[in-house]
Amino acid sequence: MFNFEKELIGKKILVTGNTGFTGSWLSLWLESLGIEYLGYSLPPETNPSLFELADLAETSNTVFGDILDYEKLHQTVREFEPDLVIHLAAQPLVRRSYKSPRDTFNVNCQGTVNVLDSCRGIKSVIAILCITTDKVYLNNDSGKKFVESDELGGRDPYSSSKVAAEHAIHSYRTSFPHESFELPLIAVARGGNIIGGGDWSEDRIIPDLVRAEFEGVPIEIRNPYATRPWQHVLALVQGYLQLLAALTSEQRTQYSRAWNFGPLEDSEKDVKYLIDVASKNWTLSLVKIGAGSTKESQRLSIDSSAARGQLGWNPRLSVEETLEQTLNWYRQLYEDKIPARELCMKEIHAWKMNNTK
Repeated sequence: MFNFEKELIGKKILVTGNTGFTGSWLSLWLESLGIEYLGYSLPPETNPSLFELADLAETSNTVFGDILDYEKLHQTVREFEPDLVIHLAAQPLVRRSYKSPRDTFNVNCQGTVNVLDSCRGIKSVIAILCITTDKVYLNNDSGKKFVESDELGGRDPYSSSKVAAEHAIHSYRTSFPHESFELPLIAVARGGNIIGGGDWSEDRIIPDLVRAEFEGVPIEIRNPYATRPWQHVLALVQGYLQLLAALTSEQRTQYSRAWNFGPLEDSEKDVKYLIDVASKNWTLSLVKIGAGSTKESQRLSIDSSAARGQLGWNPRLSVEETLEQTLNWYRQLYEDKIPARELCMKEIHAWKMNNTK
């Protein structure tokens, strides 16, 4: 694996959605490298938020804005003149997409179009990395491991909006080739379900368990037997950074495509399995197992052999190790009162050290 961090040092990076859970971890990793970056995002949606607890409100350079505000976004890109853009901003929740399908399509599809168009003609931009989801595949719940060339087709408004975004990306890539300097290279990352400290989002299993354990909020698990490709947030952040670095290499054109980032083979477990593992350390007396829902795909699995073979990416942790590390993060925050920024930087440092062995 080439030294992707070294390749990124000296580059200016624009990050949309930097106030969210993944965006905050990405920002902290960039700060650990001393990389100049600019965030463009709405204010944090959750309270608490990792963005606030990790002091990113003070240390990061952030323009608060909506990706649907094209003029402000375009002005931000023009003035910052980034070398690289990573587009994380999204409406990421399945159940919310049923309540607000129009908003979901606007943010996830039209917002992506706005990001791409804002970079069109900006000569400083080498490449754009758009984050979609592993849920873009046409899924019949067979348990098939999807590869990047498989047919797309979302079932719910969230996954469908991400499919629409991918079609828009394909249109921009083919309509405005980078050789004409109209648009930089574009890559897509399709990541699996993320677990990690500092997530307080709604309708996510770990934040729900944290609220039950430390805040006394009763919860009902809506889809206990849904199987998902669980992985630690740092595995995905590393994958995104490796792909960004590859897009600056001499062979960069071969990386302008879609990439799966999924967990180790044995990490695709159902939701109830995560609860059973967590209950060995937490009481979880306020957690009720529901009957299940038919509104989401029950089985989801992706093949990440391309990222592992061609990028040298390694998700590294099993689902049990991921859970242990995540639950320990929250315990240290709530019980030991260790600051969130210290916890995150310690994990980032340990992750880097383990990946160099």
